[in-house]
Amino acid sequence: MTQPPFLLLAAVLATVTWTAAAAESREAQDEGDEITQELAALREEFEAIKARYEARLSALETKLQAMQKERSLDVEEELERLEERHDRDREELGGEIEKNRRAFAPLAFTPYITMFGNLMGRRDNNMVISPEGDPIDNRFVFRAGEFELRAAVDPFADAFLSIPLEAESPGGPLEADIEEGYVLIKRLPFLGSPWGLKLKPGKYRPEIGKNNLIHFHDLMWTSRPLPVATFLGTEGLGESAEAGFQVTGVNADFFLPSPSLETTLRMQLGFGTTGNLAVTEANQGDDLVFYGRGSWYQRISNSQAFELGGSYLGGKNDPSGILRTALAVVDFTYTWKPGRSGLRRSFVGGGEFFYASLEQSDGPSRTPLGYYLFAQYQLGRNLYLGGRYDFSQELENERLDTQVWAGYLTYYTSEFLRFRLGGEHRLSDLPEKDGLNTLFFELNFVFGVHPTEPYWVNR
Repeated sequence: MTQPPFLLLAAVLATVTWTAAAAESREAQDEGDEITQELAALREEFEAIKARYEARLSALETKLQAMQKERSLDVEEELERLEERHDRDREELGGEIEKNRRAFAPLAFTPYITMFGNLMGRRDNNMVISPEGDPIDNRFVFRAGEFELRAAVDPFADAFLSIPLEAESPGGPLEADIEEGYVLIKRLPFLGSPWGLKLKPGKYRPEIGKNNLIHFHDLMWTSRPLPVATFLGTEGLGESAEAGFQVTGVNADFFLPSPSLETTLRMQLGFGTTGNLAVTEANQGDDLVFYGRGSWYQRISNSQAFELGGSYLGGKNDPSGILRTALAVVDFTYTWKPGRSGLRRSFVGGGEFFYASLEQSDGPSRTPLGYYLFAQYQLGRNLYLGGRYDFSQELENERLDTQVWAGYLTYYTSEFLRFRLGGEHRLSDLPEKDGLNTLFFELNFVFGVHPTEPYWVNR
């Protein structure tokens, strides 16, 4: 019997499908076997690489340990060598220090020595007579040569000695004296230095006002201000010579608590004897004088500062020590030193006011008054221009007064050499002083160890 065609076709398709499925199954199995083999190969390769790196890491660790051990030994040896070298250098340095100490020990307490010289020339329109009765107009005078010695006494104190050789008359010899000689005790082993306390026993120029403290060669003018000469006293050449006074006694200088870092409050107290103070001259130093000065210093800015001071002195003005003298002085100073202009510009101005009460045995107390005002401007690094006005009543008769108008031009070649030209015009109730015009020439020179510049110098 014959089969239908569709049955034959179905059988053919089934056979083909079975054959294809069997082939795909065999291919998938073969591919899985290949992947399994490849994974096994990769695992073996990974294990081999791991083994090699572990071996290499172990070798590096062994080498590192060996290097660390070797380095540790080297560091220890280097430290030993450095310690030996340090000990050797310390011994050598100690030897050098001891050698230098022995060499310089004799110089450690050797005083610093400075010498000042002052030459003055003057031209006057009238005759000028000194307090000693000598004519001093129209001439050159070597006014003074001054030796200053400074030294450390020990860690607690310094010493200062000033020995001027001054002309007491125009043609006479220079006479020596001790202007100042004192010990500055900065602290004591059992006391320390409370409030910055400093003690100054000896002979010294006290700060009655500010000008009296300054030595002759450090003035910004050729002559002392007239009130300083009138109230504090002069020497042989009168107002054109040294003025001011010294005390032989003890001075205490200390600071007071300040409200800010820009403010400084300072106090000085002292007592002693003096024989050349004009307001107590008649007493001739038989009785003690007591004085004090308080000052307030205020820094306004980096370039400006102001200082205000007040002084008082009490003593006797007769040989018997009965009649009392009181002297009050108020001083002020303003300074301007701009930072941008460096050392080429500055300004300083100020003044002092004097008032005295002098008891009299035959009447009421005399109460003379005096003051001076000054200003100075720095024109250049070495050039200063200044002016001053003085007013002073006479101690013996306060109804008589004298005024001075003065101007000065000062030139420095260096801090060791200074030239100055100045002029003064006087108006006075005293006929011998009224209308006096004077032209000054001044030369100051310094050699030796140079001390600190005065406050009005900007260098």
